[in-house]
Amino acid sequence: MKFIDPGQRGAPDRIVVLHGCPSYYVELKRPKMGKLKSHQVRYHDRLRARGQKVWVLWSKEDVDAFIAEVTLT
Repeated sequence: MKFIDPGQRGAPDRIVVLHGCPSYYVELKRPKMGKLKSHQVRYHDRLRARGQKVWVLWSKEDVDAFIAEVTLT
């Protein structure tokens, strides 16, 4: 699902919700030109400090690894 946090910059792009699993916050970046901005890093750090899982995916291989890990846990 697309994730929007009104009034806050840096929210991850998506929330992944799977039956029987915790929610995962996912930031999608371009493999070559993409980079995390400081406000994104701060937002991700705040989520992680609250025990949430945040993934930054840079490539199809990263997406495949993410899917493999979250569907096996």
